[in-house]
Amino acid sequence: MDLSDTLLQIDGHLVHFTLQTLSCIFSILPFGSFIPSWLQSQTNIDVLDISGASIFVLLPNWFSTTFLEARELYISNNGINDTLPTNIENITSLVKLSLDSNKLTGQIPRLPTNLYALDISMNYLSGPLPSNFGAPNLSDLSLFSNHITGHILHLFVN
Repeated sequence: MDLSDTLLQIDGHLVHFTLQTLSCIFSILPFGSFIPSWLQSQTNIDVLDISGASIFVLLPNWFSTTFLEARELYISNNGINDTLPTNIENITSLVKLSLDSNKLTGQIPRLPTNLYALDISMNYLSGPLPSNFGAPNLSDLSLFSNHITGHILHLFVN
């Protein structure tokens, strides 16, 4: 973790910091039941791994816009009770997204164009598979243990 260009609050003083990669062992240091607001300032994150962070809230409104530059997001094994953000397709640099083992509901929205790996298994997603995922390079898709209906798209059948 490089903490150059850093801003932390220490004894009431605000100190600036910017992260490119955030990966923690949250069984040792969990976030608590929320996504901390200081993550909103981390717009340069390339890889975010907050799996198992004991997050049990909705994804904040700023989530998709804050991580526009992210290539990999790992947010598995939490209790996130929300829908997938409809503007997730705007994270065009995203190649890997793992949101498995949460409590996500609703339908699958259009996905980022560069996405090639998506794990949204073990949630409560429902409805038909989208007719256009929006991710032409999607080659690794895990949907099991949801309530999704419909047919496997010709996109995935070779």
